[in-house]
Amino acid sequence: ALDGTDPVNSESRVRYQSPLRIAETTSLRVIATDGNDYSEEVKVTYILQKGYAESIAEFIAAAPTSSYELRLSETQNAVIIGVKTSSEMYLQDQSGKGIVLRTNGLPLPTGAVAQGIQWIGSLFGTLGEYEGKPLFNATQIGEDLQATPATRPTPTIVTAINEDTYQAHPLTLVTIEDVVFTTENKIAKDGILYGYYDEFGILSGKTLPDDTTRCNFTGILTNYSGFSYKLIPVLLSDIDTKGAKATLPTISPLGGNT
Repeated sequence: ALDGTDPVNSESRVRYQSPLRIAETTSLRVIATDGNDYSEEVKVTYILQKGYAESIAEFIAAAPTSSYELRLSETQNAVIIGVKTSSEMYLQDQSGKGIVLRTNGLPLPTGAVAQGIQWIGSLFGTLGEYEGKPLFNATQIGEDLQATPATRPTPTIVTAINEDTYQAHPLTLVTIEDVVFTTENKIAKDGILYGYYDEFGILSGKTLPDDTTRCNFTGILTNYSGFSYKLIPVLLSDIDTKGAKATLPTISPLGGNT
């Protein structure tokens, strides 16, 4: 009985003599009859899985409103690039896209929550939004999910942080070269200011380079509330002063101005 009524005593019960088409999540209470003899009632719920995606890019493009499966293969190289809490982290894969992954306290394989861990297997959940960023709200962890040590993806080198950059590399590791820190708690390149955000506490209590020291700055490219683009450093070594161009010395020629 689809309406919750008693399938034995209700006159509204439906007799199926051909396959039943289920087009949405449906609960069935079923009996078999033989004259006046009735079988025991069987209760079953069919949860319709809208489909699956084989990459983060496919998952975001599908924009599912109901439970959707993300299948992570070994070749997809889906790696955790940042851990905010034990149930919230950043995941990046070979599709060039990243996503905030919220596992909502679901049981995970041992050692699954750490930077540089590759996930292989299935995740089920819905697509949401977190401060302007795509969010995977996990509702079920596949029994096949494995967590294995890997290396984090090589950051993509970008020349600027803007809408175009974010659309191409959202929530992935990027590096902007030859920047300096400013007194406004930002980084600057060629006179243009960019924001950074210490979401993982990497810079807390650390002495940052001064505004005369050039560095290459690596971080997760993120979007806050749809209008502010920032980089989140993951490791202290993501602020690389040795690999950047050295600050040119001031030379004062004899008898002339600087």
